[in-house]
Amino acid sequence: MSALKVIQVPAAFNTAGLNIVWILVGLIAIYAGIKNLLDEENPSRIGTAIFWCSFGIVTALGTWLPAKVSGVLVIIMCLPPIFKKVKVGKTNAPEKVHTEAQFKKIGMKIFVPAFCVAVFSLAFSLFSNMSSMIAITLGVLVAIIFLVAYDSKENKPQVFLKDSERFLSLTG
Repeated sequence: MSALKVIQVPAAFNTAGLNIVWILVGLIAIYAGIKNLLDEENPSRIGTAIFWCSFGIVTALGTWLPAKVSGVLVIIMCLPPIFKKVKVGKTNAPEKVHTEAQFKKIGMKIFVPAFCVAVFSLAFSLFSNMSSMIAITLGVLVAIIFLVAYDSKENKPQVFLKDSERFLSLTG
């Protein structure tokens, strides 16, 4: 199977790349925490903010934080869910009319970005020694490029940040 690994990246690339990926994930989680803290419609905004900000700090900086600090943050992160103080706030999901209009404009090409993520993940896992997290992140970046190419007026960076936070909050 190692004969298939035609793309070889140095171990340092995987280490640095994973650090970047986890920093990005952590920053999105911290953004979710801050957004929820400022969301007056969220009945558990403080607990939700503590949860997401603690998670984001550990995720983004866990490599460099002392183990005791990470441990304390994980304990702090676990308290709001235990007391049922993590709730989804205002989500700003697109309305059905907007979604249908976008589908009429783009059509079935809307599946190309999602397909990119899957193809990058599979291709790099089969044909390289690159970390799958880095491969998925590269697939997401290519997907973003496709979405911007489909509609550069609609798909701005803040759209991706808000949708990432919305998805994270809904799944969290």
